[in-house]
Amino acid sequence: MEIEILDAIKNKNLIEIYYKDKLRVVEPHCYGISTCGKEYLIAYEIDINYKKCSYSWKKINLLKAEDVNVLINTFKKTRNGFEKININWTKIHSILK
Repeated sequence: MEIEILDAIKNKNLIEIYYKDKLRVVEPHCYGISTCGKEYLIAYEIDINYKKCSYSWKKINLLKAEDVNVLINTFKKTRNGFEKININWTKIHSILK
């Protein structure tokens, strides 16, 4: 899973991920280890089907995530509000530039 997430951030690919009983499509922005030792992905969730407006920032605990798939679809840039996401990191593996 780690290599796929690193590549998705580098190439700005969308990720499809099953998290908290819901299939989500997200724009990955940052991946690392928090000070509590858990791997987190900071991502912007989008509604790929445009059925309803469910856009929002997510802190995804990767220990609770399932079925992470990198999609061929891409996104253009960092979303507004990314700098306001607060996580205390021990190590950042990758961050969107």
